[in-house]
Amino acid sequence: MNRSGRCTRRWRGEGPAALILAALLLGSCGHTGSQAEARVAAEVEAVAATYVTTFNRADAEAVAALWTEDGAFVDQTSGLVTKGRARILRRMQHTFAGDPSLRTETPSLRVQPVAPDVAVAEGLVHFTSESGPLEAAAFVTLYVKRDGRWRIHRIWQTELDLHSHYEHLADLGWMIGEWTDDEQDPRGSGGRKIRNVCRWTRNRNFLTRSFEVLDATGVRSQGTEVIGWDPVAGRIRSWTFDSRGGVAECLWEQVDGRWRPGEITDHEPEALSRHQEALEDLAWMIGTWAHRDEEGSLEFSCRWAPNRTFLLGRFKASRPGLWEHEGISVIGWDPADRCLRSRMFDTDGGHAEAIWSREADQWIATARHVLPDGTVASSIQRSRPDGSDGWLWQRISREVDGEWLPGGPEIRLVRQPDVR
Repeated sequence: MNRSGRCTRRWRGEGPAALILAALLLGSCGHTGSQAEARVAAEVEAVAATYVTTFNRADAEAVAALWTEDGAFVDQTSGLVTKGRARILRRMQHTFAGDPSLRTETPSLRVQPVAPDVAVAEGLVHFTSESGPLEAAAFVTLYVKRDGRWRIHRIWQTELDLHSHYEHLADLGWMIGEWTDDEQDPRGSGGRKIRNVCRWTRNRNFLTRSFEVLDATGVRSQGTEVIGWDPVAGRIRSWTFDSRGGVAECLWEQVDGRWRPGEITDHEPEALSRHQEALEDLAWMIGTWAHRDEEGSLEFSCRWAPNRTFLLGRFKASRPGLWEHEGISVIGWDPADRCLRSRMFDTDGGHAEAIWSREADQWIATARHVLPDGTVASSIQRSRPDGSDGWLWQRISREVDGEWLPGGPEIRLVRQPDVR
């Protein structure tokens, strides 16, 4: 451990961060599946490849023939459902007639056999056209085997932002869901149970994982983890925040073509009371806040993490007809640098880290941003309470890729009533 209180090491299955990250590896390595599963995966991948080939030939009949008679395509962006092979054929004919130059590719595909005659595939699809820009979508496809032939039974597809990092994170899609791992102590003194709930954020630019570690004495640790693509490092990066106040940052590495935790930096906590005391001055942020006018809207909700060692926030900003994005933030005490530090994860794929300092009745957050395309930016933001039900917020200045840009007006967010 260095003098800053940060411990950097390779993952070896030991220490606080390794305990937390161990839950991640429930199915990520060491399981190659049976020969039967490998055969199913290869057969389904062949059908997926045929779909791309026939689509790029604009052969509507051949595309429709790959579906079951009662198959369905679900566009989760628009809510449109096309059910039945005959209707899918008409949809394909209409699509190719409208743009004969339309082409597709599947840069990411992961097949999971479920039963001898059922398999699920998840991945990313790109569409290109001479008349328009690239489009991207995430999909989940249900395949069934009927009369000795694999066919598409259902596709759920969601349009993605062009800067989506899902392509890099798709191999971690197996983590989505709720998991419980029981570990027995070989010495016969009990064991521990690890519970995980993992979800995609909007645009599938990050995965968030809530975890709980229990042993015979009760809850040993709780926390939140955020996993995303770092375009600067060109690797997957994760941030783990546990109920002791500790933070672990991890740069992942590829082993045999699969991502797994690599180098971990532990930010060791101080006494629980020190983390709680440091955050008390920001307790006024707890609640739900909103600002709305003709220019757009900003909504923010904030709550305590377990043991009150972090403030967990969610925000949503929009300007009608122009843009909309969301994000999550975590604020906690950094004992190494003796300051409050926040991490922000924007569902457009960017992330930021800021140091907070108090000046009289206001808080100044000086942030470094990594934008979705890897561009580095910075900003200075000011926050202060305005009575018991008001929050004044302003971006004082910002800089993007070396260019200084103007700040913005001060806006007032209003505390919203508790609907519980």
